[in-house]
Amino acid sequence: MPVGLPVPDDLRLLYERCGGAILFEGSPFAWRVSGPRKLVAASPRLLSHELADEIAIDDPTDVTTGCHVIADGGTGASTEPHIVVDLHPDRSGRCYATGWDTYGLVGDMPVVARDITELLQRLLDTDGVQSNLPGRDYGDAYD
Repeated sequence: MPVGLPVPDDLRLLYERCGGAILFEGSPFAWRVSGPRKLVAASPRLLSHELADEIAIDDPTDVTTGCHVIADGGTGASTEPHIVVDLHPDRSGRCYATGWDTYGLVGDMPVVARDITELLQRLLDTDGVQSNLPGRDYGDAYD
């Protein structure tokens, strides 16, 4: 798990009970929920290490600085949908839907869950047949 960032209680509980999960394996829209060792910073993975470092220096308050990949959709390839969890203390637990081409763009990172528990429920609600998470959106990560 990330060092130096608060881990929400429901994420800690998830990791106490299991080391991640694969939901709907073999279905058109499987989801892979990251285990504690696979909860990686989103910026280096979705952008590049160089660009992530540049953003962290130029704008250390940017939303992306606290984001970690909590779930990958489809095959897990970088072009598939991703859900990132924000571990910044002011936004801890909020989850954003993103892709490699929308990550860090204002207006293109919808808040899809307010915490990990809600995210897991919304992932289960997809039934593996849709890539969009059913239910309510809560605005954008940058709102």
